[in-house]
Amino acid sequence: MLVCYSYQNGKLAQLAADKKGKLTMDEAFEWYKTLYRPQENPLYHVSKKDMDWIMAKISPERLFRPEVDIRTGRLILSMIEGVREDIDYRVLANFPKMMALALENKDFMHQEALETNFQMIVGCMYRYVKGES
Repeated sequence: MLVCYSYQNGKLAQLAADKKGKLTMDEAFEWYKTLYRPQENPLYHVSKKDMDWIMAKISPERLFRPEVDIRTGRLILSMIEGVREDIDYRVLANFPKMMALALENKDFMHQEALETNFQMIVGCMYRYVKGES
């Protein structure tokens, strides 16, 4: 999972570099929405049994690392214009974690609705990062 996010963050950095500056909030979130489409996210294609096996192999310390969440959030937001000043990086980090948990437990979800749910969560994250209510 971390490799996937590192690769995707590299794609975001390339988008910003291609623009020779920062991305607008709209450009960044259009990119972010693509991360939670079935054709882009490998978690859509992993079974619950496989996920349980993976989770058993990873130590809890590697799964929850608040300093990595903050560093990753700062890195991503540094490439975007118009970010609110008072970001709580814990709140920001929980958005993708909620979506990942939904994918890990997709057998208990209405899978045909997940992409729509994720688009709604990304919309909520957009409003949070922009400072809208």
